Amino acid sequence: MGNGRVITPGEFQYMSAGTGVLHSEQNPSGTEAVHLLQIWIQPDTKGVTPHYAEKSVKTADAGKLHLITSKGGRDGSIAVHQDADLYLGKLNANQSVTHPLAPGRHAWLHVAEAKLRSTDRHSAAAMPWP
Repeated sequence: MGNGRVITPGEFQYMSAGTGVLHSEQNPSGTEAVHLLQIWIQPDTKGVTPHYAEKSVKTADAGKLHLITSKGGRDGSIAVHQDADLYLGKLNANQSVTHPLAPGRHAWLHVAEAKLRSTDRHSAAAMPWP
């Protein structure tokens, strides 16, 4: 696809391999370690045209969830080939967010750095993170 870029903190990169791509990743720094989260989502369609997109959330407001990806690319999010919404939440100390799940929906939560309390109708847990 001809893309080449250094991704910095607060940026998302999306790639759909579709019918096939050549892809590589490398750390451009010889002295600094890389910290990245890579998520693979199984597409709901085969044989699509390869696609690349980026989204920056460096200036995203704290205290709310920001839609990063969605099936149709709604609300300025990156369109993905799956019924999966990916949100980013930036929270300051003592802030919280709520995201109700529709019936039959599931959630996966990845915490990069925080103390977390997650509650639902079945359980409550507190987890400290470095």
